[in-house]
Amino acid sequence: MSKKTLALSHIDNYINGGKNTILLLENKFFYIFKIQIENAINEEDRKEKLEDRLEIIFPRYNSDDFVLRYEILKKEKKRENIVVYLMDINYLSDCIIDDMKDYAFISIIPSFFISREKNDLNHYFNFDISETMLVITEYMNNNILDIQTFKLSKASLDNEDFEVEDKFSIINTFLANITEDIHVIFTGDKINFEDLELDNKNYSFFSVESLDFSKYLNFLPEDLRNKYSLYYIESKYLYILLGLSILTIILTIIIHYNLNNAEKKLEALELESIRLEEEIENARNEMEEIEVENKSLQELIVEKEDRDMRISSFLEELTYFCPEYLKISSIEYNENKIFNIEGKTDKVERITKFLENITNSKNFILSNYDYILKKSNEIEFKIEVKYSTVPR
Repeated sequence: MSKKTLALSHIDNYINGGKNTILLLENKFFYIFKIQIENAINEEDRKEKLEDRLEIIFPRYNSDDFVLRYEILKKEKKRENIVVYLMDINYLSDCIIDDMKDYAFISIIPSFFISREKNDLNHYFNFDISETMLVITEYMNNNILDIQTFKLSKASLDNEDFEVEDKFSIINTFLANITEDIHVIFTGDKINFEDLELDNKNYSFFSVESLDFSKYLNFLPEDLRNKYSLYYIESKYLYILLGLSILTIILTIIIHYNLNNAEKKLEALELESIRLEEEIENARNEMEEIEVENKSLQELIVEKEDRDMRISSFLEELTYFCPEYLKISSIEYNENKIFNIEGKTDKVERITKFLENITNSKNFILSNYDYILKKSNEIEFKIEVKYSTVPR
């Protein structure tokens, strides 16, 4: 039996004085309401909306006298259908002679939850019976579909009397609409099956002696839940907490060890610092030499940038001299500081204009033109020019 699987105690039969057990209460200790609210933002908002509705339909409700738990039946686009369970703390206190704290119950669950242990059934009805109340719940695929309650004897609610209803006739009314493939489970007080119309029905009476309380809503009042908070922590989280504690201890030892080593290293660093100061002085002298070399390098870079800028000026002027439809295909700069320019166009006049522009320029000197050749539909040419601002 795992830590969360505990024995069930009953109001008239406490196992081990109730210590470390689950108190199974009859349905008569509970009020059940189906409430529709607008979609909630979070759990706190949902509970607030439920309490607002309870103020209207059940004015007796307050958090001191009732334990409120709920389950969502269905979520729609804008609304939520919720079943609300209220456990009457005062009624329970009247039935328990001593203070509830003396029993050390770990959890309280209603008898109409017991059928959920039959989780191998796809579709079934649960008829939970007590002396004064009948709770009928429909389940499918382990999800609650609907729940209804019926008073079975005269009871008082806000000084209003409820008439007696016959549990057999109520159950038979429901049984008439339950097909053979749907299982029927009876829980709570045992009932005489001979008085029920169970022909061709798949039915059984179900009870358990223990269960895993973590799978169910816990109706234990909050002050008692806080007392046994460790019971409600998942085992995996306890293992994680234990692992973190061990890890913290190991890290503390490692840190202490590293601090001792750090002190020794600090002493060594002080000695190393003296040696480094001497090396720094030597490095400073070397830096001065590097600065001198760097200055020379910077001068070379400036000279190169100036050369690049002049060549850029040459290209810009040359482009300006080119007539429309005359294309420069190649430019070479030789050791004689002469630009060899090759190009092509469709008319000799364009080449003539290009040569005139160069001749009339202040910065260009036409040294020679090697050839002017006509090929197919194009005329190719090659000339040699000097640019006066290119460094010599």
